[in-house]
Amino acid sequence: MIAASHGDSASLEARLASRPSNMPAGTMVMAAWLGDRRPANQTAAALDKLPDGPLLIELAMGVCLCGWPFDLNVTPNYAARLRQAGHSVNRRARSNCR
Repeated sequence: MIAASHGDSASLEARLASRPSNMPAGTMVMAAWLGDRRPANQTAAALDKLPDGPLLIELAMGVCLCGWPFDLNVTPNYAARLRQAGHSVNRRARSNCR
């Protein structure tokens, strides 16, 4: 993540490729920092299908404070939970990590 903040996308891409699959939130955020929403969307969509997926996604947002690192339309359960809690689904802008 430090590499991303310094614009070192080559180091970050290598780290992302070697990242264990059991760390989806970090993978999602690092993909967004690379500017590649495809893996971030895939990871968010997979998390959203889990019973505790919306919670896991919200916890990941504590790491990526610059907005959603994925397209909200790929996480209908998470979006529904936001609306259920009275939050606007537009309250956070698209991620601008890069």
